[in-house]
Amino acid sequence: MIIKKNIDDKIKEAKTFIKENIIPEIDNINKELDEKINKLINETIKLQDDANNNNQDWVEQEKKLNKSLMLRKIFGNPIKIPPG
Repeated sequence: MIIKKNIDDKIKEAKTFIKENIIPEIDNINKELDEKINKLINETIKLQDDANNNNQDWVEQEKKLNKSLMLRKIFGNPIKIPPG
């Protein structure tokens, strides 16, 4: 029965070690990972918003250019496009 008691003591010691050391460290790591993931999500959303804004800017510029080209064509000022 001494062997069983020694084994039971070691199991209890291991459980206590896991509960007091391993689990809190895993919780800390999970918290850090959650923070990093949230930061990456926010950065990704910002980049997507910036890309959408840039795309809208390009669309507006293209509209302005097309309008200018149309007006130039209407008023008879041909556009000379340089070769190459």
